[in-house]
Amino acid sequence: LPRRDGTPGAVLCPIPFLRPRDIITSQAGLNGIEKQQHLLAAITDYYQQHYADACKLRGDQPLPIIATGHLTTVG
Repeated sequence: LPRRDGTPGAVLCPIPFLRPRDIITSQAGLNGIEKQQHLLAAITDYYQQHYADACKLRGDQPLPIIATGHLTTVG
């Protein structure tokens, strides 16, 4: 996100609504708790990857990283 003077002011990571079918593949034989754990791990990995990408983009500039997303509850 640019500042008024056009210089970088922040790194924005817009995260879309994450549907389970978009981030994990179905695995036969898993119970409900295991499915929830896999979904939670996939969501965590997704956010971690975007954070890592934002850190690379920011470089050594002291810019804040702002991530937007949808609340997902598991359990």
